[in-house]
Amino acid sequence: MVSSPAGEPMGSVKSVNNFGAGDLLEIAPGDGSPTWWAPFTLEVVPEVRLADGVIIVDRRLKWKPRKNSAVPTEVVLL
Repeated sequence: MVSSPAGEPMGSVKSVNNFGAGDLLEIAPGDGSPTWWAPFTLEVVPEVRLADGVIIVDRRLKWKPRKNSAVPTEVVLL
């Protein structure tokens, strides 16, 4: 089961792929909506509890803005 850091269910892992730029988790939502991808990094997947069968996925990435830049400080994974 995949859940948010707040414990909300998000679905299940459908597949794990690596297309050359790192591992990606394909998440299948429990409501039947389209699958989505999450990079399997510490920032996005801060916790894996094998004994419980739970992967915590944080869909919100925080970016530090560059000085004098219009780069957003927060990015939402879709």
